[in-house]
Amino acid sequence: TVGVDLVTFTTLQMFQGIGINYAPLYALPVLMASFLGSMLLALAAAAAVTFLLFAHAAWLSLYAPGNTNTYFLQAALTGATCLAISFIASQLAMRLASVELRAQHSQLAATVQRPVNELVIASLTDAILVVDQTGQIRSANPAARYVLGTLELHQDEELNLHERVAWQALSDVVLTSFFSRQARQADIALDHAGQGPRSLRVRTQLTAPLDQDAQVLCVVFMQDQR
Repeated sequence: TVGVDLVTFTTLQMFQGIGINYAPLYALPVLMASFLGSMLLALAAAAAVTFLLFAHAAWLSLYAPGNTNTYFLQAALTGATCLAISFIASQLAMRLASVELRAQHSQLAATVQRPVNELVIASLTDAILVVDQTGQIRSANPAARYVLGTLELHQDEELNLHERVAWQALSDVVLTSFFSRQARQADIALDHAGQGPRSLRVRTQLTAPLDQDAQVLCVVFMQDQR
């Protein structure tokens, strides 16, 4: 379509009416070639525009007597502008493509790494929880679900540390860690109904946010002291 646009705009330029200049339309095929093609294609489109403009200026100098320097000067300025646009737009397109490619690679790596991390965490004997600032449990491995007494519940069921009295001691440690913005360690006891108290050594670690809008999470490591 770049070639069709060049032919169309050249035809309009040759048969332009009085006071109408179609030269700015040449920026459209140049931008299209810059963003959708390589830099070589963009520069070739800009060079073609420059050649067509000089050809039109030569045609005007033969069939329209007058100050021919104005025609060639306008062709030179428009051609130089198209060359500059093609170079800048190509650089921008390549940079955007590079950023998108890096983002795709990062997303692919995260997608591959996530099930690996989940498998490793699930196989650990230590209980591990991931809790947000509202007390919502984002993730818990089987050992943590056993310690909390929720092993029989579905893994995707939403749980909150603040909603159960038996988890109050654990909830207090997590809240203290969030408020102080520091890692905490404490020995606590969870007392489930119908069971004896379970002594735990709890250690918390806050995640580092990737940006200002990212939510800070608390990773809780629990070791059974019995």
